[in-house]
Parts: sequence; structure tokens; C-alpha cells
Amino acid sequence: MISFPIKEISLEPGNWADELKGLRIVQLSNLYLSKKSDLDYLHRLVKKINESDVDLVLFNGGLIKT
Repeated sequence: MISFPIKEISLEPGNWADELKGLRIVQLSNLYLSKKSDLDYLHRLVKKINESDVDLVLFNGGLIKT
């Protein structure tokens, strides 16, 4: 079984707008997807994100490997 490296952090928004308090974000970094990517892994990753009560998904770093 593959586990996904998860690091959960909490930020104190200080003087941010009240609407941002409690905002849950998933950040994905350096996926480097290609034609040879393991689709089963990707499906499980998407399922895990969908099951996590998140408001926003961010991608940074490398997403597609050519």
C-alpha cells in the first residue's frame, strides 16, 4: 500500500478576512506526470484529496514531465 506524504500545518491568519479562517488547502508539489505515470497511484491520490474536506487544491513545482 502506498502512503502519501502528508504534512498538516495550521496558520494563525491574524488580521485576515473572517472568510479565510478555517480555509483548508491541499498543496501538491513536483508530481512530474508523464505517459508512464502510474494511473492507479494518481487515482488513489485524487480519491484521498476528494475525501479530505478541503476548500482549495494548489499545484506548484513540476506537474508534467515531457
